[in-house]
Amino acid sequence: MPIKYKTLAIINNKSGVGKQKNILDIFDKNLDKQKFDLYTVNTEYAGHATVLAKKAVEDNYAVVLSVGGDGTINEIARGLLHSSVIMGIVPCGSGNGLARYLKIPMDIIKAVKWLNLAEPGLMDTISVNDFLSVNVGGLGFDALVSHKFSNLKKRGYISYVKVVLREFLRYKNSEYIIITNGKEIRLKGFLLSFANSSQYGNNAFIAPNALIDDGLLDLVLLRKPNLYQAFDIAYKMRMNILDFSKLFYEIKVSEADIYHDTDIGHVDGEPVVFGKKVHLKLLANSLRVFRK
Repeated sequence: MPIKYKTLAIINNKSGVGKQKNILDIFDKNLDKQKFDLYTVNTEYAGHATVLAKKAVEDNYAVVLSVGGDGTINEIARGLLHSSVIMGIVPCGSGNGLARYLKIPMDIIKAVKWLNLAEPGLMDTISVNDFLSVNVGGLGFDALVSHKFSNLKKRGYISYVKVVLREFLRYKNSEYIIITNGKEIRLKGFLLSFANSSQYGNNAFIAPNALIDDGLLDLVLLRKPNLYQAFDIAYKMRMNILDFSKLFYEIKVSEADIYHDTDIGHVDGEPVVFGKKVHLKLLANSLRVFRK
């Protein structure tokens, strides 16, 4: 007899550009009813997905499906951390970084069918002060872009690119002090990312060597490119060869303290305020997730 999972789909109807508007019908026609005993619920406010995920653990659900973007995944992961509940992903966000890393189809019907064949596995997460990152977080330019992007009424890839281009010319390198394994490293850079997976989303690869199950996080520093170098950086990010750039610096750590000169950052694309000290700790094998 195949396993039948008691399953809760947590649906964020405000994620992305609205791909999830027909999700109930898509589930009904495409989700394997022999594998998933499905219940659904909609989020009502920021942070609600965490509350719903924690309740799902208490109510003995075996699977929680995230129907939304990277922010929804992050909220659900916080509720499922260190539990036996498996997270599944139906990508409906703007970037869908973790879903792309896991090679989940971006077409929502194909993504649901993908779940029918997927198997549970373990992945790492990253503790960042009082926050959790499952994909990529960071400081510097990408954090500023995240804060600016969050204030836009119109989301999506084009809007994101416009914010990047607008802020690029005025942003300067910042100084970062990294303390790890008893050593102090001083660096100046355009941005400093802490990566569990390899990409922000939309196939923009910031950490080509990152793996979600290697027990390490990748700290990636990128120095500010000039205009000519910016096109090369964009190409290398798209081709997943950013580590070939002379502006790229990377170390792998399990824990680190970072001091920086601003308060802002982001976790999985969502803007946050860290303060000027950031403590990172890799939480190995802390989340169960459907993957192939």
